[in-house]
Amino acid sequence: MAEQIELKASKGATVGLVILALMVGLLAAVLPMTATVIFGALALLMVFLAVKLGQRRLVIDDQGVTAKGAFSTTTIPWNELDHYTFWSMDQRAVYAAGGAAQAGLAGIIIIAIIGAVASASRNRGADNRRFSAGRLTIVGQGRSIAIDARYARVAGALDAAFDHLHSRLRAAGRRDYSPFMLSNLELHHATKGSLGLAEIEKITVAGTAMVIKKRGKRLAWARVPMKKIRNGMLFVQELGEHGLVVDTKSGLFVPPTVMDQVRVAASRQAAMPAARVVNRD
Repeated sequence: MAEQIELKASKGATVGLVILALMVGLLAAVLPMTATVIFGALALLMVFLAVKLGQRRLVIDDQGVTAKGAFSTTTIPWNELDHYTFWSMDQRAVYAAGGAAQAGLAGIIIIAIIGAVASASRNRGADNRRFSAGRLTIVGQGRSIAIDARYARVAGALDAAFDHLHSRLRAAGRRDYSPFMLSNLELHHATKGSLGLAEIEKITVAGTAMVIKKRGKRLAWARVPMKKIRNGMLFVQELGEHGLVVDTKSGLFVPPTVMDQVRVAASRQAAMPAARVVNRD
């Protein structure tokens, strides 16, 4: 029997609402009476919402996953599991996207400096073990539960969730990787058609997308957002089991069982003799 995991809500949203409530309360204190009543009520509402957000909980056990929200509770038993989707991104990439969109060239330069400093100071061995931004969405019989940074210490819960998800999907013979289908000989995409496994040059998962390149082609054969791929981490694991090397870039959270298979596939590929061109005169 697996240990039950219970996560509490992260403090970010609660603290933010409390600070905002204090600001509104101070504003109410210096305004005329009518405005004081309105802003005072708004401040109390914010405090109420902050308390409710702080009461959120996530529970994962052998029976299923339960999300106790601010105003409702959702439970998905494992035997009602349909599929899941998952994406993750290094927080620096999120900052970079915001900087590029809002601050132009100067923002990009500043973000690049921040990213370089963070990169120099981080533990390289933990590149795929940090969860900065992203979401695991579990879907079952018309219900869904999202696991993300709204909960504190979410990385450990992700590992437990993936263990449960993958064991149940495999036990049920569920190999739904839409929009992909994988066989022992080829990879099929819903719109791109089929590609023989031997024709695949490289598979990369970086940022929020999976990119598949065909040998001899400069452009990607397929580029699909990870959040659009059903059971994406199980798909990555099975690609490795078929001998394909998947390059999981830093910033992508990868569960240990999947990373083990990715490393095995990479080791097998590295051990294969390199092709040489021999001139025969």
